[in-house]
Amino acid sequence: MVDFKINDIAIKRIDKNIKTNIYPLFNLLDSICFKIFDYPLAVKNGNQIQAFFQIQLSSIKFTLITIGFCLSNNYYSDAFTLTRKLRDDLFQFLFINKKTKEFTDNLFNENEDTITIAKWINCQELDKKEKGKFEYRYYKSVIIDSCKEIQEIANIIFENKLSFLNVKLNDYVHVNSILHLLNNDLRLYKNQTKIYNEIFDILKKLIDFFFCSLIIIFPYFMQSDDYVKSEISPYFQEYIDNNLSCYKDLKIFLKNNCIMKIE
Repeated sequence: MVDFKINDIAIKRIDKNIKTNIYPLFNLLDSICFKIFDYPLAVKNGNQIQAFFQIQLSSIKFTLITIGFCLSNNYYSDAFTLTRKLRDDLFQFLFINKKTKEFTDNLFNENEDTITIAKWINCQELDKKEKGKFEYRYYKSVIIDSCKEIQEIANIIFENKLSFLNVKLNDYVHVNSILHLLNNDLRLYKNQTKIYNEIFDILKKLIDFFFCSLIIIFPYFMQSDDYVKSEISPYFQEYIDNNLSCYKDLKIFLKNNCIMKIE
């Protein structure tokens, strides 16, 4: 497990209580990152895609740290803006992961999505249509709208309010009213506890959704260290037990729909 001390300069300026709340989310992402590194991808450009997964998860981890820094300093508008970036990065990861698995399952037959992903990973210029595949709306159509299991996970975690959440995050990114500036200035905005709890609730739901979706899309990333394919890693089992109980029936749903054995 990677400790927060790897980024001492930023972390020492994060409030202790905030750090305590972010720890489980950071460590979950770090554990997934480690497991992906340990699981080679037997696909075309597999090493490149695996390297992307590492780079993307590392970026997501440190975006989470930066959000913690913003919360510690009461920069709530900035925290919301970075939360939308984190949402997009998590969905992008799932999108590429899902398309990689489909590519493998279809005996390496390429399609528009896999060709575009390969161009993106190789830093080649994308046309307008291809750029559209790297937008949140397209990620959502691939990840949620086309998979009934993940759609149900989204409904459980976001309580059928994902669209409302997306509007709220967009409001901060595009500064759709003066309110979305005031939340960076505590001389004008005083309700710190309420807005902090709201941001942290969104962060937890996004990362929990990411984790549960990955269990469905590519469960072998979650397997135990002894490589018994039907066994989920004890760490991930512990996370499910300790952190997902707040979602009604989610654990039961995962047990019934994941090929990995979940207690």
